[in-house]
Amino acid sequence: MDFNAARINMVKAQVAPNKVHEPELLDGMMAVSRENFVEAGQRDLAYSDVPVGMSESRRCLKPLQSAQLIKAVEVQPGNKILVVGAGTGFEVAVLEKMGAEVFALESDGSLAEKGKKLTESDKVQWLVGDLDQ
Repeated sequence: MDFNAARINMVKAQVAPNKVHEPELLDGMMAVSRENFVEAGQRDLAYSDVPVGMSESRRCLKPLQSAQLIKAVEVQPGNKILVVGAGTGFEVAVLEKMGAEVFALESDGSLAEKGKKLTESDKVQWLVGDLDQ
């Protein structure tokens, strides 16, 4: 599968036509390889308009849902953003590409560990802990 072509199609066919026009957000989504954030057996679905597994019990948001949530934050370079329930970190990675300093909180240590590896940056800090407190 050509993941680069799938990523371009995701942004042009799913995200941009749905009132997500912010260049920094679109560029961030183009720069992050979403297929790396999902389960290996579901990589071919990473850019589809469906929730895709990142573990046996957890699913990633659909790409448009991720884009709409990030758009709502109105990210500016240098913003400090807390992502609760960060999963494997797709949204974390997009926010970092947009210039934000991101604090990722995840209760599942294995998802957080994968996220740490995928989002290695001095602008991202991962915390593992209970999300209820």
